[in-house]
Amino acid sequence: MCRKRKTTLNMLQLKKRMNHLRKKRNLHRLESVSTQRTAVCSGFPCLSVINGKRWKQRERERGHQGPTSNPSDVIKAEEEARNELDRALKNHTQLKEKVEQQKTINDNYQKQMEELQTEKTNLKSNISALEANCGRCPPRWILLNSSCYFFSYTEPRSARKNWQDSRANCITRGADLVVIDNKEEQKFVSDTIENMKVSSSNEWENGFWVGLRDTQKEGTWVWINNVTEVEQRYWMDGEPNDAGHHGEDCGVVYYKAQNPWKTRNDVNCQAAVRQWICEMTSK
Repeated sequence: MCRKRKTTLNMLQLKKRMNHLRKKRNLHRLESVSTQRTAVCSGFPCLSVINGKRWKQRERERGHQGPTSNPSDVIKAEEEARNELDRALKNHTQLKEKVEQQKTINDNYQKQMEELQTEKTNLKSNISALEANCGRCPPRWILLNSSCYFFSYTEPRSARKNWQDSRANCITRGADLVVIDNKEEQKFVSDTIENMKVSSSNEWENGFWVGLRDTQKEGTWVWINNVTEVEQRYWMDGEPNDAGHHGEDCGVVYYKAQNPWKTRNDVNCQAAVRQWICEMTSK
């Protein structure tokens, strides 16, 4: 009789310890999952938080039942808790997928808005150009004094070219790369680029090829009309620097809000692709 009583007591103690360990393990696991669900599901009815509270309440109630609990009840409760946790994890995964889908949709809308804004800017520029040149320049060209200018920002981004191909494109239009030979023209080019609001994640990609290079003699910059450039103030600080293993022998212009007069930089003629500016005599 004493032996049977001792065995029963040991079983009850063992069961009590097992219940205590399960409770600590399950509560720790639920607290971790519940915290994650609350963070991710902000703004949504997060079932995992509710399930977690229910589970904790059941565990507290189960703890008050004492050592007379049936082992089958413990197994059943543990299975129910596991099922609730699985459902909470499934809900979390579904909500996370919805958030990612919504983010993708929003990103697409933002991209479309940016494209429409660019198209609007281009259309306004074309209208202004048509009104200003009075038929003396082709469509999409801009008139200044007796010259017409084409800025390739209206072309798709994939159409950007190296210096030689840009010049070839100008020639097919009956023009050539622009030659900036006075202060007024320098300001006109800088202001026009600024008004286009050309943008890129890398500002060095926003440049436009011009008809300037030092391929014959390093450091001696010559325009395509064979006029040597002697004006130094239009170069950006530290430029031209002929950087890189293959050198930089062709001229590019940018718009710099800090100093709109310092717009020029030297770039590799073949490897780099940029936009370009063509110039031709008006009608």
